[in-house]
Amino acid sequence: IARGNAKANKADLLVTSDVLEAIYEDDNDTESEITILKASGNVFIKNQKAQILGGNIATYNLKKEYFIVNGRKLELISNEDRLTSNSTIEFWKNENIAIATGKAKAYKNNKYSIFADKLVWHLIDEKENDNKSKGNQGYQIKKILAYKNVIIETNNEIAYSNKALYNEVS
Repeated sequence: IARGNAKANKADLLVTSDVLEAIYEDDNDTESEITILKASGNVFIKNQKAQILGGNIATYNLKKEYFIVNGRKLELISNEDRLTSNSTIEFWKNENIAIATGKAKAYKNNKYSIFADKLVWHLIDEKENDNKSKGNQGYQIKKILAYKNVIIETNNEIAYSNKALYNEVS
């Protein structure tokens, strides 16, 4: 357990918070390794592609490359895309999926805003998309699934629904 401006690094991943707790798993053949990292208070998570801020509590499963972050003013940012929530953001790195639950909002500057109780981002890694000409190192939105109380706003229209699928990349 680390307290007071605690930091943990793994490759390009940085996790900071007031308190960090590492849970180890013993492997008979090798040394103990961290399998779960728990963070509480002022949680901030960042890698080269995205960052999550505003968390009160977070759990990171290192084997599954899965984060769940709870807080009242959560925000996931990657390039021009933002995903916010007043409850939970989950991020599945291997599957390139982010889920926001609780008054969720997805938006891209001057392009669209999507509001819903739950939003599911399906992402494309910019490296995999061979988008190097733009110089971006982040995620690109492939599609967004929205559930309950959905509002989609663009510069010239507003749509309301109970469910929606928004395709960003065709």
